[in-house]
Amino acid sequence: MRKVVFNASGILEAFDYRGVKIHQQEVQTSALLPITQKIVFKFNDRFFAVCEGVGDLDFKDYPKNLDFSALESETIENYLLNAKEPKNELQKALLADFLAVYDKNIEKQGYYLKPRFFCEREMQLIERVLK
Repeated sequence: MRKVVFNASGILEAFDYRGVKIHQQEVQTSALLPITQKIVFKFNDRFFAVCEGVGDLDFKDYPKNLDFSALESETIENYLLNAKEPKNELQKALLADFLAVYDKNIEKQGYYLKPRFFCEREMQLIERVLK
């Protein structure tokens, strides 16, 4: 569970991976929500997800569930060290999401957002660079 903060009170809805509404409740300025890859939430017409991380999650900071298992560490290395963009659209999208998470974590000075396989890809990148 992770505390999620909202900018106002409103209606919180939860949807399963097929888009079927499974829960609805009124919330004030925060709620404890499960960390899961299979549920997406909607608050006042804005979708978001919940991932592991440090501190309270602002619902606007994590608009979708991310999973970096398919992101190749060579893609990150080539982009950061050689300014070489990936040609593969999936790698390009995953790289953009990875860099956005990295930027947010730098801004928050810690692992504020820790989606699946984020730390593993970061460690692989460090190991590759230090070789």
